Order: sequence, then C-alpha cells, then structure tokens
Amino acid sequence: MRLIIPVLTRVLSALASLALIGVGSLLVVEVVAAALDADPVLLPSDYADRVAGLAWDDRSMVTALAATAGVGVVALLVGMWRRAPLTIPVEGRSGVAIERRGLEGSLSRRLTGLDGVSGARVRAGRRRLRVRIDSRRRVAPEGAHEAVREVLDRELADQRLDLRPSVRLRYRGGEL
Repeated sequence: MRLIIPVLTRVLSALASLALIGVGSLLVVEVVAAALDADPVLLPSDYADRVAGLAWDDRSMVTALAATAGVGVVALLVGMWRRAPLTIPVEGRSGVAIERRGLEGSLSRRLTGLDGVSGARVRAGRRRLRVRIDSRRRVAPEGAHEAVREVLDRELADQRLDLRPSVRLRYRGGEL
C-alpha cells in the first residue's frame, strides 16, 4: 500500500485537474462567444433546451450522478488513507521529533556497513521499524542477525525512539 496510495493520489489529482481545465476552457470559450453575440462554438445550439428537458430519473442523469459519486467516494477514501508519518516523536520530550526519512537513511547506511550485509532497507511507521537485510552469501552470515538487532536497539535507545524493530535477513540460500 505504501506504493499504491501515492500513485493513486497523483493519478486522481491529475484526472481532476484535467477535468477542471477542460470544463473551465469550455466555459471561457462559450462565454466569449455569447459576449460576442455569436453561436455557441463547442456545444450544440439547442443544448440548453435539451438539458432543461431532462428529468432527474433519466438514465443519463442517473449515470452521471453515479459516476460523480463513485469518483468522489474513491477520492475521499484515498485522501483519508493513513500514510507513514513525516516525523517520529522522541520519547519523553514534547514537541521534539526526528524526520522519518532521515532516520531510515541513517539506519540503512549504518546497517550496510556491518560484516555480511550487502544492503539494508529500513521502513519506519508510527510504532514499528521494519528492517530487511540482504546478504550475498550462500549461507546465513554468522551473527549478522544479532549484530543488526544490537545496532538497532542501541540507535533507538540513543535517540529515545519508541519503535519495535522487526528484522528479516535475506541471503542466497534462504531467509531468516
């Protein structure tokens, strides 16, 4: 979900902005044409009579209403979806927080420097710290899991962060 929601938000935003630009352009063109006492440019000349003759229970009105309501509900749900926090509060100090991305990058670089670790991916949430360690070795690196836990525990204690770390170790022979 961490990848889907931002992409969906951007796509919905782009579609909404394109729809607003299209309707706004149509409105400007028709208003200018009406101001110049010319016939409508983009809409048919009998468009106002056709729209005025529609009832609320006509199929086209119900379809337009359902489509609008569907898009609105999807946009509302995407907007209300919980995202990862921008900052993580420091325990015991009100108003003090650490940036999530900075913490993730710092821990990732620190863990990549450990023996047997070829890559580290760190994701911090509101309560959890998820860490995936990659190793190019065919067998599980001796003590790598424990070394990672020690570094994480020390860093979280030093920075006074109340996060529960979970560590996965991937190597060519399997996963721990």
